[in-house]
Amino acid sequence: MTTKSRLGIGDRVIERSNQGVHVATPSSPGFSDFVRCVSEIRHGKVTELVIDRNSRGYTTTYAMVVWDGLQSPRKHAVNRLLKAD
Repeated sequence: MTTKSRLGIGDRVIERSNQGVHVATPSSPGFSDFVRCVSEIRHGKVTELVIDRNSRGYTTTYAMVVWDGLQSPRKHAVNRLLKAD
């Protein structure tokens, strides 16, 4: 079974920002580390596309991404990635 993906092997990608609801305040311990983690945008290159089937039988496309500054690929859902301009 094949599914069409908006990403291809060799594409440069960025991770979609994670600006959800957070309860951390400036007085929270580790606040500066938290802010850096949430606001940092990672850049990387897609090395492989993987199609996995979940327990209900639905297929989901994942991309293996090698982030800049790292050597090993990481598995990310395609909907969390954007093509870099």
